[in-house]
Amino acid sequence: MLSAIRQGPVSLTALLAICALALGLRLYGLNWDEGFSYTPHPDERAILAKVDEIAPPPLGDLGVLLDADESPWNPRWFPYGSLPLYLLKGVELTSALGPGDGISDLRLAGRTISALADVGTVAVVFLLGGKMYGRRVGVLAALFVALAVIHIQLSHFFAVDTLLALFTGAALYFMLRVSREGRLTDSLLAGVFVGLGLGTKVSQAPLFGALAVAHIAFALSLAGAPADGRVPLEKRGPAALRGFAAAVIAALAVLFIVQPYTFLDWDRFRDQIGEQSEMVRRIRDYPYTRQYVDTTPYLYQIRQLATWGLGWPLGIVAWAGLLYASLRGMRARRGLVYLAVGWGLPMALLLSSNSLAVTLLASGIAFVALVATLPFRSADSRGVVLLLSWVTPYFLITGAFEVKFIRYLIPITPLLLLMGSRMVVALWDRVDARWRRLRPLLAAGLVLLVGSAGFYAFSYMAVYGEEHTALRMSKWINENVPEGSVILREHWEEGIPGLGEYKIRVLPLYDDDKPEKLEKLSEDLSAGDYIVFFSNRLYGTIPRLPERYPFTSAYYRLLFSGGLGYEIVDDAVETAYPRLAGVSFVHDTLGRPVGGCRMQVYERPEDGLVDALRLAKGMTHKWAAIDFPFGGGKSVLAIPHELEGAERTGLLHRFGALLETLKGAYGTGEDMGTTPEDMLTIAQVTSNVMGVDAGSTEVIDPGPYTALGVFESILSVLRHTVGSDDMAGKKILIQGIGRVGDPLARKISAAGGQVLLSDVDASRVAALAEELGGAVVPEEAVYSTDCDVFAPCAIGAILSEDTIPLLECRGVAGSANNQLRDDDNAELLHGRGILYAPDYIANGGGAMAFGLILQGVTEDEALRRGVSTIGASLDEIFEESASESISPLVSASRRVERILMAARIRTT
Repeated sequence: MLSAIRQGPVSLTALLAICALALGLRLYGLNWDEGFSYTPHPDERAILAKVDEIAPPPLGDLGVLLDADESPWNPRWFPYGSLPLYLLKGVELTSALGPGDGISDLRLAGRTISALADVGTVAVVFLLGGKMYGRRVGVLAALFVALAVIHIQLSHFFAVDTLLALFTGAALYFMLRVSREGRLTDSLLAGVFVGLGLGTKVSQAPLFGALAVAHIAFALSLAGAPADGRVPLEKRGPAALRGFAAAVIAALAVLFIVQPYTFLDWDRFRDQIGEQSEMVRRIRDYPYTRQYVDTTPYLYQIRQLATWGLGWPLGIVAWAGLLYASLRGMRARRGLVYLAVGWGLPMALLLSSNSLAVTLLASGIAFVALVATLPFRSADSRGVVLLLSWVTPYFLITGAFEVKFIRYLIPITPLLLLMGSRMVVALWDRVDARWRRLRPLLAAGLVLLVGSAGFYAFSYMAVYGEEHTALRMSKWINENVPEGSVILREHWEEGIPGLGEYKIRVLPLYDDDKPEKLEKLSEDLSAGDYIVFFSNRLYGTIPRLPERYPFTSAYYRLLFSGGLGYEIVDDAVETAYPRLAGVSFVHDTLGRPVGGCRMQVYERPEDGLVDALRLAKGMTHKWAAIDFPFGGGKSVLAIPHELEGAERTGLLHRFGALLETLKGAYGTGEDMGTTPEDMLTIAQVTSNVMGVDAGSTEVIDPGPYTALGVFESILSVLRHTVGSDDMAGKKILIQGIGRVGDPLARKISAAGGQVLLSDVDASRVAALAEELGGAVVPEEAVYSTDCDVFAPCAIGAILSEDTIPLLECRGVAGSANNQLRDDDNAELLHGRGILYAPDYIANGGGAMAFGLILQGVTEDEALRRGVSTIGASLDEIFEESASESISPLVSASRRVERILMAARIRTT
């Protein structure tokens, strides 16, 4: 697989294909905000505003350029460098020279520049990796960067991030050439790209350290490549010194060209850079940085990049690659000493103080410790010190920031991926040399790694393939909300466009909790008709700061629980998540996903995936409806035929092994098609099976608890249809006499009810009917049989436009999952006057029992008391349904959304 890439034509073809892929991913959906009259990205909006403000002076008055106060070319704004402003302004001026009026909206032009710059980074990573480690590493690293979601996302904005990554990579490439060959031309080019980086953002200043390392490595012949004899050893020192001086001069000269007002408007530049420095350290308290209060230094950035920027498989490779590169080529003891001095000590200093002096001291220690490892590394591992001389100080400083925007990591992300690629190829070579039998396994792992990165990248395109959620929200408001209504929105947040026909009030929720704020908030809430949210920025931040915002935190809790009189409009909630082939990446969960394992024969394997996603969504609703801190999860084993014996055991063991690799991220249990014995089989290889204690030979059967919950649901239905939950004489039709239907029938019969039973197993249903004195209903007559309550306890999706008109019952309450073929079918039931108990509430008894067990409740009586509350929950839903003339499903959905929103507030 990797061997063929050693050849030049193959690697060049691979690079061209990778660059084409990268370009497609970055250009797709560049007009993601089409319909906005402005860009909703605040940084992009600020940059475009500054581009609009600057202009070159008249040709006859070029001298004004040197007057910082008078020059129209001075942006007077230095949070970002001037180079991106001048670059986009040049595009605008050039377009005006052609036919027409030129470019009037620079968003697409700027984003195209950003996308092209990032494709350039892909190519530079190939060159850097190829020269340092060989073509295989270069191709693999380029592919990883091409598929990195953080790069794809930032390419869709015109900011400075992708330009920074390009200039950093290009500078390091020429520094690598300097370290090996010492050519003055390479020193000058390295200096040029350092200058371009500084003119893009001042945070590139640590690159001067890497520039010094490159020349030191050349002077001492420590670059990991044999000297070519062109420069004798005794002349390398003076040549390196001249090259370094030339590079520094070139960098400063380029900086003067692309950002002259660093020097000409020094006081303003210094003050604004100081302000930005105080912002990232939260010495200055801006509302948009409060989301990072109490986040863990270093670990937060590591987790964010791995989770959202790269996806966990690629993220693990990237961060492991950094550790691998830091230690490679040294003996273990020296490596540990280096980590302690070069990483641990600077981290401790930076976490103890965020002053500029301590920052300089910590970065200096990290730099010196790294350079000191050069003589102790193997010859072929010294070249990576050049990369580490940039990555290590930058990450140590950035990781200690109080403000932790993930885009701060993009100048080092390509290099992390390069180091990770080197680690992967080294592992491949070791396996190839020593354990060739393992090569197919490693090849499969590599395919999964690349495949997972590609899957995440292409699924992210779904976000750009949809109309922006704010525009969809705007359309809904204009179609459903009367003109002149008062709409409340949060300050320090983007607004919903196209609301000119409405009265907009702004809620100052980031303001300190003072009497005047509470008075205004009360006044606005009283006057408002709707509240709109652009994102979770405020409600995800403020409740995490209860000491600062005691009243505003309470406001959010009351708002989302319905305590302030506002209700969530279900069909006005617009979201966009990465999505591909029916799989979505959603950053909304109540906690650890927990749900049963279904085993079923499907016509096509992909039908099992669809079923799993549908069932997982139902579990999310189920856990939320009973207000338990777990997330929606479900596993489906799509089998080709019914399995028995060793074949079934083997599948269950493989499934258990897969569960074990998730490290507790998902817990499973019994479901349709699986048995308690199956759970014991799975528990032989993993502890992540609900209801099975370690070493136990017994499993807790959720069926009786689910049956109890359904029984309580039926009682609630009776209370709200016939006015009494007295079961005597009531006819309850149970479809499916399995692990839930059987105990449910016995419980109904014991309470005096008449059971009507239907099941595909004729002998089983006949025996139970005879035992309980019930009646057997043929399958074809189930829907048309007269009864008080119909209890579906078999398969789902049975209530549809075809079957609902046939029903002869007052209500529906059963244990089957997803009983409605479509949510709209709830309205059909409501229209017929049939009271429907939403299945994810009615069948929640088993889940509730397991949830209570996980929380430490073990006594059966206590578990039954907990499950019995399902009936009371349905009473509340039915009462709201009746009072507002809505279907119970709508009422239940509101309840779920309130609980989910409250959970997001607690966990965001």
